[in-house]
Amino acid sequence: MAGVNEAMDKLRDEMAAAKDDSSIAVLGEYMTERLLGDEALAGAVLAKGKTLAGAFSAIKEYARKHQKNGFACVDEETAYKVTCAYYGIEAKTSSGPSAALGMTAPAARPQALARDALDLDALLGE
Repeated sequence: MAGVNEAMDKLRDEMAAAKDDSSIAVLGEYMTERLLGDEALAGAVLAKGKTLAGAFSAIKEYARKHQKNGFACVDEETAYKVTCAYYGIEAKTSSGPSAALGMTAPAARPQALARDALDLDALLGE
């Protein structure tokens, strides 16, 4: 348990040091959740040279390698997979911060309404 507490402290310290960087906060929350679910991961978090900033750099490098026309977008699941690869742990993306907060993927967008489906005059009472 001491290793877990030490790993948690390390993550908290890293997040506090980068308090204005939401990317570090999100990665820190993800790693904290993973650590709570699997105490064996403490060694990966405590490994020399492994930091949340390093994990974020790995995500940026992934984006650079996968860019198209100077643009890259890394979705949450991929970012967590890259983070896990950086720490040398098995990827589990179904338990990220979004899941912990009860967030789900956005619902499909509703079909566009027919042009005459909305009568603005009736809505405004005119």
